[in-house]
Amino acid sequence: MKNIIKLAYVVLCTLVVSCSSFLDEKPQSDFMQEGTGTEDQESKYGSLADAQAELQGAYESFKADIFQSENYTIGDVQSDNCYIGGDGVAEQEFDLLKLTSTNYKVELVWSQYYSMAGTATSVIENTKMMDPTSTVAEERNRVIAEAKFLRAWAYFDIVRLWGDAPMVLDLIPTITAENLDKWYPVMYPERSATDIYDVFNRDCPAEPSNLLVLPFLQGMGGTPQVNPSTTGLIAGLTTQTRLSDIYRAILEGVTFEMRYNQDALAENGVTFERLYACGGGARSDIWLQIKADILGCEIVRVETAETGAMGSAILGFAAVTGESPLKIASHFVRYGKHFVPNSANQAIYERQYAQYCLLRDFYTKSERYANK
Repeated sequence: MKNIIKLAYVVLCTLVVSCSSFLDEKPQSDFMQEGTGTEDQESKYGSLADAQAELQGAYESFKADIFQSENYTIGDVQSDNCYIGGDGVAEQEFDLLKLTSTNYKVELVWSQYYSMAGTATSVIENTKMMDPTSTVAEERNRVIAEAKFLRAWAYFDIVRLWGDAPMVLDLIPTITAENLDKWYPVMYPERSATDIYDVFNRDCPAEPSNLLVLPFLQGMGGTPQVNPSTTGLIAGLTTQTRLSDIYRAILEGVTFEMRYNQDALAENGVTFERLYACGGGARSDIWLQIKADILGCEIVRVETAETGAMGSAILGFAAVTGESPLKIASHFVRYGKHFVPNSANQAIYERQYAQYCLLRDFYTKSERYANK
């Protein structure tokens, strides 16, 4: 059956007609523009203007259905934030949460997001393969950075809508009977949502950002202060700010708020030299290193996936047997990588944390004044 599907796919690919215009190319798959046959050897761009033209094609995605009404249909309608307001069968399926495999709007949104990601990947890889002497490095890097921003946006929304989804970061050549076995697993791999966050971490700058983020997207809901009406803020944005800079700044902002809590504990005599990290955030080496640098202590990753369930099991076992919970835990809990503060980054973060506290105080006070 699998061979029949592959054969049908090859026959379908032979019917695809290529086009010379970067903006009007017909995608030969969900993931990539029509191949040239030489993708793994040389760039298809003759000049930087060619790269910029295809990049503009990727930006055209913001005029597509996914950034207009269909975004509300597949997102807000299903969460009951709004109603469909029509009587079309496809639309009503969203409203009633009874989607079928033949709903054309799902296919439309899926294909447009993957076309956006695929075009961005084409720009990234073909620009990388350009003759370095033919263009200025700074201009090439700007094109690549913009394309990475667009690709990250597309994959973020894909994960937000569907969770686990295929992610292709390579150029896909023209599909033939000879290379189908090689490229089929690349185009349709087994992926998880965490893989896409791995891409964010990979593209994340290694050095501290120049931004300050107040991470109050759902109000200031934690200790030592609670204010549900407080909103978030990103300070320091310029036209040169990249998506990867914002990503790192968000991680830093959340950690600065943790430092704020750490200082409050220290004022009451509670200090620590080591913290154990668990849960989803503990999978990110980037974030754990940021925590070590900002909090000024060692961070140890706990390898146990479900630490809450493990802790409950340990306490239950201790209650039944009378053994010490710490002794029981020593048999089950496993520790992973250790992260220690980077002295250079730590010095930068000390200065930024002082600025964070000033901004936090000013912003929260000004919001209270504005809401009176």
